[in-house]
Amino acid sequence: GIPLVVFVGMKREQFRSSLTLGYDLADGHSLSAVLGYSDMRASWVRDFDLTRAQNFLSQDPQKHEDKSLEVRLTSPQDQKLTYSVGGSYFKANFIQQGNGGLNIWGQDGGVTQAVRNPNGPGTIVLPGPHPFMQTNFPQESGRTLGVFGSIAYDVNDMLSLSPRMAGEQGGN
Repeated sequence: GIPLVVFVGMKREQFRSSLTLGYDLADGHSLSAVLGYSDMRASWVRDFDLTRAQNFLSQDPQKHEDKSLEVRLTSPQDQKLTYSVGGSYFKANFIQQGNGGLNIWGQDGGVTQAVRNPNGPGTIVLPGPHPFMQTNFPQESGRTLGVFGSIAYDVNDMLSLSPRMAGEQGGN
């Protein structure tokens, strides 16, 4: 989950990794792949109304996870005509606040909150910060598929022609 912040400030947990693979084929071509993964979870409590009394605070959670893959085939480089072709995939899932997030109230000028007593009548005071109950974070996602390629022809030692192509398609 997202780290719980019980102070004015920020807490972040982050993990990133990648794996690069390369293989040289017998005919001089090379095949390469890069896999990537990132996971970042953070939350911060800040003074939302920017007044001297810290009785209207905001907790803004973030969660980002993404995965990526790129595969590429490259021709032998000791020829007049060389090329490289490949494809990529990227997918991200995230929640992000920052626009007020979870509002935290503190009636005593601090960060306590009176809530309905779940075990009976009346209210109880909880030490804070304490977010509004039953708040659902908006989760968003996106993905992108891409293809790319280039070709080069060495006309002579001084001139090389090298057109390139790339395209991508994205969505949720």
